[in-house]
Amino acid sequence: MPSTGFFVAAAAALITMMLAMRLARTYFGTRGMRVVLCPDNRRTAGVELDAGRAALSGILHAPEPRLRSCSRWPEKQNCGRECLGQITEAGDACLLRGILSDWYEGKSCAMCGRRIGEIDWTVSKPALITAQGALLGWTEVDFSRIHEILNTSSPVCFTCHVTNRFVRDHPELVVDRSSRRA
Repeated sequence: MPSTGFFVAAAAALITMMLAMRLARTYFGTRGMRVVLCPDNRRTAGVELDAGRAALSGILHAPEPRLRSCSRWPEKQNCGRECLGQITEAGDACLLRGILSDWYEGKSCAMCGRRIGEIDWTVSKPALITAQGALLGWTEVDFSRIHEILNTSSPVCFTCHVTNRFVRDHPELVVDRSSRRA
Protein backbone atom coordinates (compact mmCIF):
# COMPACT_ATOMS: atom_id res chain seq x y z
CA MET A 1 0.00 0.00 0.00
CA PRO A 2 1.45 3.41 -1.02
CA SER A 3 2.44 5.72 1.78
CA THR A 4 1.16 9.23 2.44
CA GLY A 5 4.49 10.60 1.24
CA PHE A 6 3.89 9.10 -2.20
CA PHE A 7 0.50 10.83 -2.49
CA VAL A 8 1.97 14.15 -1.34
CA ALA A 9 4.81 13.85 -3.88
CA ALA A 10 2.38 12.91 -6.66
CA ALA A 11 0.10 15.85 -5.80
CA ALA A 12 3.08 18.23 -5.71
CA ALA A 13 4.29 16.94 -9.08
CA LEU A 14 0.80 17.37 -10.58
CA ILE A 15 0.46 20.92 -9.24
CA THR A 16 3.96 21.80 -10.50
CA MET A 17 3.12 20.41 -13.95
CA MET A 18 -0.15 22.38 -14.10
CA LEU A 19 1.61 25.60 -13.08
CA ALA A 20 4.37 25.00 -15.67
CA MET A 21 1.75 24.45 -18.38
CA ARG A 22 -0.03 27.67 -17.40
CA LEU A 23 3.28 29.54 -17.37
CA ALA A 24 4.19 28.24 -20.86
CA ARG A 25 0.70 28.94 -22.27
CA THR A 26 0.79 32.53 -20.97
CA TYR A 27 4.36 33.09 -22.17
CA PHE A 28 3.74 31.85 -25.71
CA GLY A 29 0.34 33.58 -25.82
CA THR A 30 1.79 37.00 -25.08
CA ARG A 31 4.88 36.83 -27.32
CA GLY A 32 5.11 38.63 -30.63
CA MET A 33 4.93 42.10 -32.14
CA ARG A 34 1.51 43.76 -32.02
CA VAL A 35 0.11 46.69 -33.95
CA VAL A 36 -1.88 49.24 -31.95
CA LEU A 37 -3.26 52.72 -32.43
CA CYS A 38 -1.14 55.01 -30.27
CA PRO A 39 -3.47 57.05 -28.02
CA ASP A 40 -0.99 59.96 -28.14
CA ASN A 41 -1.03 60.65 -31.89
CA ARG A 42 -3.73 58.23 -33.19
CA ARG A 43 -1.21 56.54 -35.56
CA THR A 44 -0.23 52.90 -35.64
CA ALA A 45 2.72 51.74 -33.57
CA GLY A 46 4.47 48.40 -33.13
CA VAL A 47 4.62 47.20 -29.53
CA GLU A 48 5.85 44.07 -27.83
CA LEU A 49 4.73 42.76 -24.45
CA ASP A 50 7.10 41.49 -21.79
CA ALA A 51 6.11 37.82 -22.15
CA GLY A 52 8.29 36.63 -19.29
CA ARG A 53 6.78 39.05 -16.80
CA ALA A 54 3.26 38.30 -18.03
CA ALA A 55 3.87 34.57 -17.62
CA LEU A 56 5.23 34.94 -14.09
CA SER A 57 2.46 37.31 -13.03
CA GLY A 58 -0.14 35.00 -14.58
CA ILE A 59 0.74 31.85 -12.63
CA LEU A 60 -1.83 32.40 -9.88
CA HIS A 61 -4.09 35.10 -11.37
CA ALA A 62 -4.76 36.95 -14.65
CA PRO A 63 -1.51 37.96 -16.39
CA GLU A 64 -0.40 41.56 -15.93
CA PRO A 65 0.63 42.90 -19.37
CA ARG A 66 3.57 45.31 -19.57
CA LEU A 67 5.29 46.75 -22.60
CA ARG A 68 8.76 45.51 -23.43
CA SER A 69 9.23 47.75 -26.47
CA CYS A 70 7.43 50.27 -28.65
CA SER A 71 8.29 51.74 -32.03
CA ARG A 72 7.76 55.22 -30.54
CA TRP A 73 10.44 54.73 -27.89
CA PRO A 74 12.75 56.20 -26.64
CA GLU A 75 11.19 59.63 -27.27
CA LYS A 76 7.80 58.52 -25.83
CA GLN A 77 9.06 55.99 -23.28
CA ASN A 78 7.35 57.78 -20.39
CA CYS A 79 3.85 57.60 -21.90
CA GLY A 80 0.85 56.38 -19.92
CA ARG A 81 0.76 52.98 -21.69
CA GLU A 82 -2.94 53.37 -22.55
CA CYS A 83 -2.40 51.07 -25.53
CA LEU A 84 -2.33 48.12 -23.11
CA GLY A 85 -6.12 48.41 -22.93
CA GLN A 86 -6.33 47.95 -26.70
CA ILE A 87 -4.15 44.86 -26.51
CA THR A 88 -6.24 43.35 -23.72
CA GLU A 89 -9.46 44.11 -25.62
CA ALA A 90 -8.27 43.01 -29.08
CA GLY A 91 -6.34 39.93 -27.96
CA ASP A 92 -4.69 38.16 -30.89
CA ALA A 93 -6.42 40.41 -33.47
CA CYS A 94 -3.64 42.98 -33.07
CA LEU A 95 -0.85 40.38 -33.28
CA LEU A 96 1.37 41.19 -36.27
CA ARG A 97 1.70 37.52 -37.27
CA GLY A 98 -2.07 37.32 -37.64
CA ILE A 99 -2.33 40.56 -39.62
CA LEU A 100 0.45 39.43 -41.97
CA SER A 101 -0.90 35.88 -42.32
CA ASP A 102 -4.26 37.33 -43.36
CA TRP A 103 -2.50 39.63 -45.86
CA TYR A 104 -0.49 36.79 -47.44
CA GLU A 105 -3.43 34.38 -47.55
CA GLY A 106 -4.32 33.38 -51.12
CA LYS A 107 -1.56 35.53 -52.64
CA SER A 108 1.27 34.58 -54.98
CA CYS A 109 4.87 35.73 -55.02
CA ALA A 110 5.38 38.86 -57.12
CA MET A 111 8.73 37.48 -58.36
CA CYS A 112 8.20 33.79 -59.16
CA GLY A 113 4.40 33.52 -59.20
CA ARG A 114 4.18 30.60 -56.72
CA ARG A 115 1.44 30.66 -54.09
CA ILE A 116 2.75 31.79 -50.71
CA GLY A 117 0.87 29.05 -48.81
CA GLU A 118 1.06 28.48 -45.07
CA ILE A 119 3.81 30.47 -43.40
CA ASP A 120 6.30 29.17 -40.84
CA TRP A 121 7.03 32.40 -38.96
CA THR A 122 9.94 30.86 -37.05
CA VAL A 123 12.08 29.80 -40.02
CA SER A 124 10.90 30.93 -43.44
CA LYS A 125 9.30 34.35 -43.21
CA PRO A 126 8.19 35.80 -46.54
CA ALA A 127 8.94 39.40 -47.45
CA LEU A 128 7.44 42.12 -49.61
CA ILE A 129 8.40 44.36 -52.45
CA THR A 130 7.34 47.99 -52.20
CA ALA A 131 5.81 50.06 -54.98
CA GLN A 132 9.27 51.68 -55.38
CA GLY A 133 10.86 48.24 -55.95
CA ALA A 134 12.58 47.85 -52.58
CA LEU A 135 12.71 44.29 -51.27
CA LEU A 136 12.03 44.36 -47.52
CA GLY A 137 12.25 41.70 -44.86
CA TRP A 138 10.01 42.16 -41.85
CA THR A 139 12.82 43.47 -39.67
CA GLU A 140 13.10 46.44 -42.06
CA VAL A 141 9.44 47.46 -42.02
CA ASP A 142 8.29 50.61 -40.23
CA PHE A 143 5.37 49.32 -38.13
CA SER A 144 3.95 52.80 -37.70
CA ARG A 145 3.01 52.59 -41.40
CA ILE A 146 2.16 48.87 -41.61
CA HIS A 147 -1.31 49.26 -43.15
CA GLU A 148 -0.06 51.79 -45.72
CA ILE A 149 2.87 49.51 -46.59
CA LEU A 150 0.60 46.47 -46.99
CA ASN A 151 -1.79 48.43 -49.22
CA THR A 152 0.98 49.51 -51.60
CA SER A 153 3.28 46.45 -51.62
CA SER A 154 3.32 42.98 -53.15
CA PRO A 155 4.18 39.69 -51.43
CA VAL A 156 7.49 37.89 -51.99
CA CYS A 157 8.02 34.25 -51.01
CA PHE A 158 10.82 33.22 -48.66
CA THR A 159 12.87 31.59 -51.43
CA CYS A 160 12.84 34.66 -53.68
CA HIS A 161 13.56 36.92 -50.69
CA VAL A 162 16.61 34.92 -49.58
CA THR A 163 17.91 34.51 -53.13
CA ASN A 164 17.59 38.17 -54.02
CA ARG A 165 19.04 39.26 -50.68
CA PHE A 166 22.07 37.00 -51.27
CA VAL A 167 22.60 38.36 -54.78
CA ARG A 168 22.36 41.92 -53.45
CA ASP A 169 24.64 41.37 -50.44
CA HIS A 170 27.25 39.12 -52.12
CA PRO A 171 27.44 39.91 -55.85
CA GLU A 172 31.05 38.67 -55.94
CA LEU A 173 29.81 35.14 -55.17
CA VAL A 174 27.12 35.05 -57.86
CA VAL A 175 27.62 33.78 -61.39
CA ASP A 176 24.87 34.64 -63.86
CA ARG A 177 24.66 31.86 -66.44
CA SER A 178 21.36 32.94 -67.98
CA SER A 179 23.11 34.51 -71.02
CA ARG A 180 25.05 31.30 -71.70
CA ARG A 181 21.88 29.26 -72.16
CA ALA A 182 20.78 31.32 -75.15
